This record gives sequence, structure tokens and C-alpha cells, in this order.
Amino acid sequence: MPGQAPATQSAAIFDFNGTLVTGEVWQAIESWMGGRSQWKRRKTMMILRQLPVILASKVGVVSADFMVRRWMPAAWATVRGMDERELAALVEHAWEFIFRPSMREQVADVVRRSKSDGHCTALVSATYEPFLQPVQEALGFDVVIGTRVEVVEGRVTGRVLGETVTGPEKVRRVMSMAEGADPPIDLTRSVAYADTERDLDLLQLVGRPVAVWPNERLHQIARRHRWPIMRDAG
Repeated sequence: MPGQAPATQSAAIFDFNGTLVTGEVWQAIESWMGGRSQWKRRKTMMILRQLPVILASKVGVVSADFMVRRWMPAAWATVRGMDERELAALVEHAWEFIFRPSMREQVADVVRRSKSDGHCTALVSATYEPFLQPVQEALGFDVVIGTRVEVVEGRVTGRVLGETVTGPEKVRRVMSMAEGADPPIDLTRSVAYADTERDLDLLQLVGRPVAVWPNERLHQIARRHRWPIMRDAG
């Protein structure tokens, strides 16, 4: 009927690290905190504890997804005790010196075009949620899903809330977003952009998967399935 609201909508879903930007949140934390002796000690202890998993990941004994699930909570624990004002300064530092300079403008243009075409735009990442807020403000994402961090009485506890948003958790959060949207998102009409096989489940969840500057493994998969592959225009 004329004027009737659509039953469903479509979405454009973007991974963050490696897809929209090439910088990493750990780079921002290191450059911001690196000169502090207490943080150096925490960093050293964290890396020593994670070393077996790091090495196992490099030789393929454990998956990259498992590595991310272990690394992200451990890395965040190194900044425990930071107050909200310093967290805000760290987030701004990350945006100005790591994420904005490393943004892939070709992908950012796709975000803008997706919005103008009426798609719900979503940024979904293992990155800690506060660091995604400036990206949302800059590109106007409708939805941002990241790894939640705990702040109690104005201070960072060093704990993450819930699961790191990677692998199955990323898929679960996207499906929850789709079901809870108004109108609901039809994932079969939606497109997802990612750069590694870690997001293969996400890419297979939508009707139109796109490999963005893919690593070798995802490149092979994308060619086999004849998915679009995005790289530098030149």
C-alpha cells in the first residue's frame, strides 16, 4: 500500500582493522603509554604470559581468532587505573595519529555512498568500543559494535565486558543487530566488507560479501566463490 513502511531494510557492514584502517589500537596504546615505567612492566608481563599463544598462532597451532580473543582482554588490562579524562585523551590520540592517517579512503567512500543509498551502515570490530566512537562521528555509521570495556567510578578497571567481538561473537552481534533493527535488516540483501578469513563467517552471513585488501587465504576463497575484491584503484 502507498505510504506503508518497508518490511525490511538492507545493511552495509564493515570490519575495522585492515578493512577501513590499517592502524591498530595497540599502536595507539604503545605510543601513548610507552614512556611510563609502570606500563612497561605491565606490558612485559602481559607479553610473557601471552607468548605461548602468540607463537602457537604464528605456526598455525591455534587460530588467529583464538589469538585475538586472548590478546584483546590481556592488552586492555595494561591500562587499568586510567581515569575517564585520560581515556578520552587516549582515544583522541588514537584517532588523530593512528586511525585517521591510516584510513582507506576508497572504503570510507563506500561507507558514505552506502549511507546515501539508504543502507543501514554498521562498523563491527574487536577493537575496544570507545576507540570506534570518533570513527562513527567522522563517517556517520548508524551502528557501531565493538568490544566493551568496563569503567567503574570514573576509572578503567582493565576488564572487557562480555566477549571480544571476533569470530562467532561478531556473527552473533550482527545477527542480534539485524533482528533488533526497525525495520529488521535482511542479511541476504546486505553486504559485508572484510580483509581476512577470520571474518569468513560474517562474509558468508550476507548476500553480498566483499573481500577488501584480502590476505592470501581470503583472496583464494574470494576468487573461488567469485566474490568482489577491492584493492587500490590504480
